[in-house]
Amino acid sequence: MNRSIIQKALADIEAAWKDMQSVHIEMTVEEFEKKLLRMAKGHGIAYSQEEGKWLDMAKKDISDPHVPQEEKNLYLAEVAPSELKKAERKFHNALMKLHAAVEWAYKDVNDFVKDTAKDERLRAFLRWRVLLVAEAYHKFYKMNLRGKITKGQYLKLRPVVGFRTTS
Repeated sequence: MNRSIIQKALADIEAAWKDMQSVHIEMTVEEFEKKLLRMAKGHGIAYSQEEGKWLDMAKKDISDPHVPQEEKNLYLAEVAPSELKKAERKFHNALMKLHAAVEWAYKDVNDFVKDTAKDERLRAFLRWRVLLVAEAYHKFYKMNLRGKITKGQYLKLRPVVGFRTTS
């Protein structure tokens, strides 16, 4: 079977996602909270420490022995523990490959997101992170707008969410 660049990137993302869930991370709830709040402060993001909010729920899940490690890892990944560096790098590289070819990606990403056999959280992440941009590029190229309207004017007509990444 001959797979496209996009299909390979999606497979790499899925493999990295599984790696991120299977790595055992040794971190206490206190270490998690301290590191998360320090990182958030550095980025100028305010995390609510109120009961019932995301941070409170994350701390409860991390300390609960009945919650599987794979679910705890998704919370712990927020603070970039050293155990996840390799999986995060693999995930980031695959995501950047996908973004580099996003104008070709719409059909493959759409098929992946609709595949119920795939992990629901990964599908939700890709819906939010990739599908909007892929759909916008797909529509832009499908319209064949050369000479009629500039890309800037098109983006004003059909605004899309832009994401900044660091490499």
